[in-house]
Amino acid sequence: IFLFELVSFMRPPCEYVVKTYIPQVRARIIRDLIEKHNWGPSQVARALKITLTSVSKYKRILSEESLISSDFLDRVAEEALSVLLSKQSDPEAFIEVFCRNCMLHRIDGEICKLHRANLDGLENCQACSNVYAFLEDKREERNEVIYDILNAYSLLIEIQNFDVLIPQVRTNIVECVKGADSIEDVAAFPGRLTTVKGKLVAASRPEFNASRHLAEILVEVHKKQREVRGLICIKYSEEIDKVIKELGLKAVYFSRDEFKGELTEFLSTITEVPDIVVDRGGLGIEPITYIFGKNAVDAAEKIVKIYKKLTEKS
Repeated sequence: IFLFELVSFMRPPCEYVVKTYIPQVRARIIRDLIEKHNWGPSQVARALKITLTSVSKYKRILSEESLISSDFLDRVAEEALSVLLSKQSDPEAFIEVFCRNCMLHRIDGEICKLHRANLDGLENCQACSNVYAFLEDKREERNEVIYDILNAYSLLIEIQNFDVLIPQVRTNIVECVKGADSIEDVAAFPGRLTTVKGKLVAASRPEFNASRHLAEILVEVHKKQREVRGLICIKYSEEIDKVIKELGLKAVYFSRDEFKGELTEFLSTITEVPDIVVDRGGLGIEPITYIFGKNAVDAAEKIVKIYKKLTEKS
């Protein structure tokens, strides 16, 4: 009996969205395109990115009794159709109509009522409301991380000759959310950063789960010291090492021979997180300087100081 009850509860509202909401709205859009706007089935299929077979089923779908009210479905279809037929037809805006209405009506709306009515024990369910509240907090936190990375990038692009700092393997700016325990919680620039005529250049905006190597290093350090959430790597040289010491930045040095090349394993053994971890490299492996900070901006500010001190000497 317990197993039966458990299985009956493993039916989220998405089931009704897929089986009822999407087919009914799409059928209404197809109907209006064909019957009101004189579109051919092939034209409809191309526009909606569906098969001709799917197009041909719209009358049968509309003839079925819908568990969701026709008024609601008609409103969504009308809004989506207006986006599709506009001069600046935007696939993203079209999808947004579907998803926004779905989300709204999973909070005490049509889809929520349908879900509650068809499953025992969900009469007072607030699952979707709780999820959206949780996601709103996460969205705000993740936006702050992206904002920090962009601010750090703004500091670094002011450096006139970043070529003196960038390693051959290129660099990146990474930051994690508070309490991060996986690389999915870390944001970075996809494809790393490079230089053009000495200036640091990004190919696209930062996003989460865009880095692996630096993200793994940052997560390991963040587990040791939660205040550390930012990381940027630069090249290693004797001149840079000397500047680091002159600035009073605390550095530790990683030996690949002792830890078989596993930097994360080395980081798991340290008791106090330094400002900088130096990987002296090895056969065929470039030495790298890893700069840590409270966030990406803090790490970038340390790099600016290193650069200024370095150029004073030249």
